[in-house]
Amino acid sequence: MPRFPAIDIRQYRIPLITSFRDIDHREGLLLQGPSGWGEFAPFSDYGVEQDAFWLAAAFEMMTGQVPKPLVATVPVNAILAEQEPAALTDEVHRVVSLTGAHTVKMKVGSTDTAIDLARVAAVRSALDACLGDANGAIRLDVNCQWSVATAAAALTELMQFGIEYVEQPCATVGELEQLRDEMPDLPIAVDELLRRDRDFAGAARVADVVVLKVAPLGGGREVLRLASELGLPVVISSAMESSIGLSRDACVAAALSEQALASGLSTAVLHEFDAVSQPLIPRDGQVPAQLVQPDSATLAERTTPPNSDWLARLAAAWDTARHAGLVPAEQLQALQDQS
Repeated sequence: MPRFPAIDIRQYRIPLITSFRDIDHREGLLLQGPSGWGEFAPFSDYGVEQDAFWLAAAFEMMTGQVPKPLVATVPVNAILAEQEPAALTDEVHRVVSLTGAHTVKMKVGSTDTAIDLARVAAVRSALDACLGDANGAIRLDVNCQWSVATAAAALTELMQFGIEYVEQPCATVGELEQLRDEMPDLPIAVDELLRRDRDFAGAARVADVVVLKVAPLGGGREVLRLASELGLPVVISSAMESSIGLSRDACVAAALSEQALASGLSTAVLHEFDAVSQPLIPRDGQVPAQLVQPDSATLAERTTPPNSDWLARLAAAWDTARHAGLVPAEQLQALQDQS
């Protein structure tokens, strides 16, 4: 059995400025390859099969196989913390001022529609105040929290606020088809159907927009293939990695060019610090489509040697990725040559 390549491995743990869906930090590994650093940062509740896709995406970075950008920068949406309406008003002004974005994404999914209505109304009012009436776009992410009946009732009310799209209001293809029958004009985006369920055919039937997360799907080249196969507008979205992974995602979004909508790549603003000295913070609503790498001083200050749990997880992902054929032969050879 081929051993894992003898490469430099560093571990990071980055606190978040505010908790996000019960996550208060991000952690993962940085792996140095012959062409630079890659990032392996699957969430703690992922299994080894999902971890293998993350490792394949890291190997793509490490061996210089990230798709080449077609444009220099990509537009992004800002992301809003889950807060009460009054706090959201201030948060909208803060993130629009910080990032320059004209599109914001927010989480909804309460069983009490009145709560979501108040929050979305506050965001719409604040956006209009910042950017002028109807100049800012709102994206809603439900994370599969609603039944068809709850989604239909809630969205009938929420769509009055000028919603660009609603991401995964329900969990399954069948539920989304029912919702589509009830609300034929509802713009639906899908995420979990792709990265978790890998139901690409089902996603193509129910989606108006596909949200593609590069690391969970196995890398930039796989994302470009999926985007071409699905033939729908694409939002490249981060998995809240460090700016090393975010910069890869920006390159993939830039490789899609006209197929890509504003990307979900502003998440570095949620980090207290980063694994690089100059984090990928949006300016004028854009991020550069250029890979960033850590310097030795930042690595020494903000990373540590990997612990045994992460090394075990990495080894299991390595075995699974190889057996599943997720890592092309030329990447394996490059990594073995480096060793």
